[in-house]
Order: sequence, then C-alpha cells, then structure tokens
Amino acid sequence: MNTSEATTRGVRVEVESRYLSEKSDPMSSRWFFAYDIRISNDGDDVVQLLNRHWIITDASGKVEEVK
Repeated sequence: MNTSEATTRGVRVEVESRYLSEKSDPMSSRWFFAYDIRISNDGDDVVQLLNRHWIITDASGKVEEVK
C-alpha cells in the first residue's frame, strides 16, 4: 500500500492506494487501483467540503484529473 498526505490551512488529506490485481489485466494494459481517502480538520476553523478535485499521476508520468 502506498500513502500520501498533505495539509493545507489545517485540513489534512491522507490517501492510501492499493493495486487490485483481480480487476487488472496487464496483457491489455489495464491496471486498477483503489483509493481510501481520509480528510480531517486539524485546525481551529470550521470547514465544509464543497467539492473534490484529484490529480493522479502514474509511474510513467500520465496525469488523470478527477472532479
């Protein structure tokens, strides 16, 4: 499992990714991953999640944007 974490203005986002071999088909260049995302407010301000925007970069540098 790979993990990433970032904190901006007291809001922490932690992401764990894992490869799903049972759904992947390397012979067809299809790779599936699952992501567990945890968002926590470590600051003093009240915050509200209004939208999500992920930029995912794979090992070969290919970028995928998810909104």
